[in-house]
Amino acid sequence: MKILIVDDEERIRNGLSRLLSKEKIQTMLAEDGFHALQFLAEYNVKLIICDHGIPGINGLELLKRIRSNPEYENLPFIMITGSIDEELIQKIISAGANKCFQKPFETKELIDFIKTTTDCGE
Repeated sequence: MKILIVDDEERIRNGLSRLLSKEKIQTMLAEDGFHALQFLAEYNVKLIICDHGIPGINGLELLKRIRSNPEYENLPFIMITGSIDEELIQKIISAGANKCFQKPFETKELIDFIKTTTDCGE
């Protein structure tokens, strides 16, 4: 049971993975929405952390696709965005994101949210 990190920037993916591994949380890494959907179909994912600005299908579209599948309608989903557009953030929350973090964000807040949302790291 792992957390799926979806971000097109390798340093962000790896940085989040290192951060979570310090908390004894296992991760899988995907560089875009298409790979994320493949991982979701193949593995037992407990939570998704996704950057909004991924190539191909963006984070919002990925969220909508995931939420349209009854099997994943309750899968915790955290969106990360560099946008300060409140309308976009509202669309993300309305589409079913459990939380939207705006960059830069406090990593402790992210970890706390993950731990209260899942049993990861226990």
